[in-house]
Amino acid sequence: MPTLKIQIAHFAGGIARYLPRIRGLQQREKLGTASLPRHGRQPREPFDYYLCQRLFYDCAGWSGHGHAAKHGSEWVRLGLAELPIAQTVFATDYPQAAQDSQELADYVAAIRAIGNDARTILDGTNAQRLISNLRERVGGAQFLR
Repeated sequence: MPTLKIQIAHFAGGIARYLPRIRGLQQREKLGTASLPRHGRQPREPFDYYLCQRLFYDCAGWSGHGHAAKHGSEWVRLGLAELPIAQTVFATDYPQAAQDSQELADYVAAIRAIGNDARTILDGTNAQRLISNLRERVGGAQFLR
């Protein structure tokens, strides 16, 4: 489907760390696999189009009792440096392991403190790009502002 959008939890398992390898494997002519039926197939668009336009990445799956704010915000900061910020959403599977509401509040505050990019993710702007009728579904809620 040309308009299909896919949301993947946990920064897609750290996919950004593997991008140089993945991009290298796209060079089918150099690798000698272009003539192989399954390896030589080409998608309609270049790989990065799908990575930056069709995939959405959730960044709120940190699970660590007592350290969610400290360690989780560092994980999110690093992930935002590797993947398109406009394709990153927050909390499709969170709170995953929060022990109490204060731990959850501290985590969200630590993410917000990362800067404007993180605040854009927290306020639901990117989630609305993923789910076009999101505000209607949640009754016009203000998300995490």
